[in-house]
Amino acid sequence: MGDPIWLDTNVVQFALQGDPAVNEQLASYRRQGRQLLIPPGVKDEVLLYQKEPDRTRMVNGMKALRIEVDTSHLRLDYNKRYAYWDMKNQNVSREDRRILSAIKASAEVRGINNPEMITGEGPTKAMRSQAHHWGVKSVPAAQSPPGYQARVIIADDYPPDGGGPISRFFKDRPVLTKLGVIGAGIAAQKISDEMMEAVERHFESVLADARKEFNALYPDPINLKAQANLDRFKSAYEAALSKVTAPTRAKVVEAVALAFTRDRDIDKAKRYFDDQISKVQSAADGSTIGFSKAAEEYIDAMVAFYKRLTQLQSSRDLTGIAADIAKRGDVLTSIGNKFKTEFWRFAPTFAVIPFADLLWMRVLNASDVFFRLGGSASGLASEIKAYSDAYALMQKQLDEQLLKVSDELARYSP
Repeated sequence: MGDPIWLDTNVVQFALQGDPAVNEQLASYRRQGRQLLIPPGVKDEVLLYQKEPDRTRMVNGMKALRIEVDTSHLRLDYNKRYAYWDMKNQNVSREDRRILSAIKASAEVRGINNPEMITGEGPTKAMRSQAHHWGVKSVPAAQSPPGYQARVIIADDYPPDGGGPISRFFKDRPVLTKLGVIGAGIAAQKISDEMMEAVERHFESVLADARKEFNALYPDPINLKAQANLDRFKSAYEAALSKVTAPTRAKVVEAVALAFTRDRDIDKAKRYFDDQISKVQSAADGSTIGFSKAAEEYIDAMVAFYKRLTQLQSSRDLTGIAADIAKRGDVLTSIGNKFKTEFWRFAPTFAVIPFADLLWMRVLNASDVFFRLGGSASGLASEIKAYSDAYALMQKQLDEQLLKVSDELARYSP
């Protein structure tokens, strides 16, 4: 069995993040029978700021990788340990001194003359350039080829920040830029639960505010039509019209009267008699009215409703608002697709690593979050578009009904 080898903080982090080259490097040492050790200082740095359940998962991950916390240095005399920590070297931080002095002391206790430490730092950094002062040999961490880290970029695909009714709440670009998916892009392994929670909070708040304003400004088409009471006016009108056109005893009387009417007055007289025959209850005030009044009230109600629909359609571009939000939904969904694609592209790599799912599962979680947010945005856009289409259809139907009633009014009114 070979001598143990110590790991710097960044090496442990790379391994837990699923770096294939670093994990293969560690696996190679394990196959040689060499222990993978970390001083307490490395453990503290790895777990610094980690919250549950991530902290527990990382501890379990180090166990799965067979990385052990080394406390052998504590068996060395305290004064010697302090002397190692206090070695005169201005180019090494307190944190690095803690790690290097612990490795030196542990190696001394173990009887190892040339302890080795794997580090991911560059050649000019202390853990590479200064470690020899403690008798520690730095071994560079293996490097994966470019592109192994999944990077998700949406560049300028995301629409500009919104303005005007409903769209004004979508001030999204600063949030997505901070996350990293706008601009240079974000490495999938850099995604954190905190990032995704912030994104969720932002978009859920935005969508809630946008929906609230939409509901306040744009009535449900079914409720809007019901409030116009068109059916009541239509019923009164159709009842009066049926009396005008139906064969009744009064119609016989009308026919006899018209027989004794001068030719030039027949049309006027007929419309008069028809109006008397067609008495119905007004939908406006409950009074008794004839066909002409019923038709006029129905036309007035339709015109008022038509104006209301025109105001809703023209004062704000509902179709444009729907298209803007739909575009945002499409891009959010596409981000989810990209994360999921990267997850499955790298699945064969991290599937064979003892512990590499910690941040890769966050990638899959991020995918689900963006899918869900994209779906919510698309759903709101579809609802807005449906309202716009319903308003337009009702306008078209009103156009047709107004022409029909106007023609009948001209035909049967005095």
